[in-house]
Amino acid sequence: MKNIRFSRNWNNKLNSSFFSTIRLAQPVNLRYYLDKEGHVFNVLLKNKVLGTARLISVREVRLSEIPDELLILDTGLPPEKAIEIINGFYKNITEADTFNILIFERLCFSCNTK
Repeated sequence: MKNIRFSRNWNNKLNSSFFSTIRLAQPVNLRYYLDKEGHVFNVLLKNKVLGTARLISVREVRLSEIPDELLILDTGLPPEKAIEIINGFYKNITEADTFNILIFERLCFSCNTK
């Protein structure tokens, strides 16, 4: 089973029935995620398996195209602060860079995933 890794549970989003993640798009990553729509992933937080989730949507957008509402829900921060955080994760990004918005459906976070 594939893994999706998180270093922090921003806005406690991993506790929700559906959650998002915003990741810098690279051609190999976009193809990888598009090919995995519908697949189940182990969800890891700080390298600890929390449970499983199904990838239900993949979208590629520019940072400026990410709706403020999604930035707020994803991070629990005002949009401007969320953009600062994203810029801090990825050094030297430009307006031309794109991001993958991944939406997952939480499946099982209390079952044995081994």
